Amino acid sequence: MLEQITFSDLDPSPEWQTLERRRTPDVLAAFNLIRECERVLPLVCDPGVEAEDRAMLLRAAEKLYATLGMVLDGKN
Repeated sequence: MLEQITFSDLDPSPEWQTLERRRTPDVLAAFNLIRECERVLPLVCDPGVEAEDRAMLLRAAEKLYATLGMVLDGKN
């Protein structure tokens, strides 16, 4: 069985939320967005979600991951 790894697993310490280390609202929003994106995969794989909705989620996720891939590869 494939173990699901989430963003939260990659950064288990909530250091980025501490008051000593202030983050800009945009950075905090980006962290929160990444955490929310973790909810996409279970929905795409859930047969209880309508096929049309799963397809729309999958297309949006593919665009997001392609963009992130370009950023991580330095092609932004």
